[in-house]
Amino acid sequence: MNHTLFPSLEGLDQTRKTLHAYSKVIGMVPRALAEPHPMWWHVAFTVVPNGLISRNIVLPDGGLFHMRLDIRRGEAVLVTAEGVQWTRELTRGESPNQLAEKLFARVAEYGLEGEYDPEKYASDQPLQLDLSLAKRYWRAVVNVETVLRKRWNHTKGNLGPLQIWPHGFDMAFEWFGTRTVEYEEAGEITSYPSQLNFGWSPGEPSHPAPYFYSNPWPFEASQLTGHELPHGARWVDSSWQGSLLEYNPLVGDPQGEQKVLDFAGRVFDLAAPTLTSGGGK
Repeated sequence: MNHTLFPSLEGLDQTRKTLHAYSKVIGMVPRALAEPHPMWWHVAFTVVPNGLISRNIVLPDGGLFHMRLDIRRGEAVLVTAEGVQWTRELTRGESPNQLAEKLFARVAEYGLEGEYDPEKYASDQPLQLDLSLAKRYWRAVVNVETVLRKRWNHTKGNLGPLQIWPHGFDMAFEWFGTRTVEYEEAGEITSYPSQLNFGWSPGEPSHPAPYFYSNPWPFEASQLTGHELPHGARWVDSSWQGSLLEYNPLVGDPQGEQKVLDFAGRVFDLAAPTLTSGGGK
């Protein structure tokens, strides 16, 4: 097994924050213009060899386009069936607002006027992107994707796609249980399927260090938290509810991949019964 499967992210915090900030701008295009999905999948990115791509967006005159965040080359790219139509280098030191102005203007040339929410991306702070550091970060993303996909491929049942969410820059997929849960949102009662995600976060305000996670919903603490998790993983019931396995101890560990898969399998075995009809409270 490759010792560098989980490379160190030390010194890449600012690189991650810069890429995240630009991804929020790029992600506004499918958020505003792609066909809405009830699970919000239309706002997410998919990992491909040369970066992150958005969902397809229909053009007014026919055809499709998608957005790509090319992390290796440091570019925002608009691609149609005819090929690359627009590229913006992310090494210019532009602020998110400056990138948004250029990108949204280019999209408008296709006759598409979206309602872009500036609260999701707005900032006048110039951002610097070092391509050598971006490539190091990208290697970690790709290697993590291979491990999450291995778990995805071996998980039976109703699964969502493996994708990266612009708001948290985390990568995850969902498994859906047979239990139905009523949830009140904006004064309306909606029924949702129970679910269990499995993913990886490069770090966020409540937990700045990178970590793997698996969070059942609903979270039946009384049926879960009394059970031990492997390899130092732990249950979380604070700013969010679920389970967490730290990434940093796995750096350079030849058993790192297996430890992540052990963690995911243990949480699944414990949580799945609580997410099936008759299994919860």
